[in-house]
Amino acid sequence: MSPDKTISIIGSGNVGTRLGHALKESGYTILEVHSTTFENASRLAQQLDATPIAELEKLSPSADLFLISVSDRAYGSIAHRFPHKDKLIAHTSGSLSIDILQSASSSYGSLYPLQTFSKEKTVQMATTPFLVNGKSPEDTAILEEIAHSLSGQVHRVSDAQKKQLHLAAVFACNFSNHMLTIAKDIANQHDIDFTLLHPLIGETINKALSGDPATSQTGPASRKDYNIIEDQLKNLDNSPNLQEIYQLVSENIIRHP
Repeated sequence: MSPDKTISIIGSGNVGTRLGHALKESGYTILEVHSTTFENASRLAQQLDATPIAELEKLSPSADLFLISVSDRAYGSIAHRFPHKDKLIAHTSGSLSIDILQSASSSYGSLYPLQTFSKEKTVQMATTPFLVNGKSPEDTAILEEIAHSLSGQVHRVSDAQKKQLHLAAVFACNFSNHMLTIAKDIANQHDIDFTLLHPLIGETINKALSGDPATSQTGPASRKDYNIIEDQLKNLDNSPNLQEIYQLVSENIIRHP
């Protein structure tokens, strides 16, 4: 699909916002933006020179692609209510099958950017992996062409492969970020400057990216230093939830081959 084609976006959250801007910058015309909250649709539509749409059923059939970026639990309802049964529609979910859209149209697929997004921060789309899958070879080819206009990393994957990559991403991104949140909370509770941990965090990530993370694992659990583990568990006596996390992760590190 060349940039002279038009795209309508369903959803105004982090992914929809960042993809909308990236597509516009790549030359695509964003025709309409729909969101369950019209104020959010209007805000994003203004940024993208598009028309805000309050009701899904009133989306224009003129768009060449309808790109959905909403919470996973909302896709079923959108697919059931989508009014244009012969238009290409694609979702951006990492965990859902493309078949969630089979009631929406005869032409559908997924365009999943393997990245973490926020509305406020621009990311490097050119290096973001895009995972593409379509109902038909024609659908896949169109979505692949769009992805190539955004990134140099485009991969055709099955639903099963994408689901496993999404699971891995949850561990790599969401869980690791939560661990950093816990680390900052501990530092704040004891009047310690969290930035003191920045060099350690940076080196940890660099080592993981430059080789096998398993071989760069360090710490009390890696050394099977049970005395330190027990002492640190005692330090968490007032935080039973953190004790449980600490113990589970330490045991998993000890058992990891």
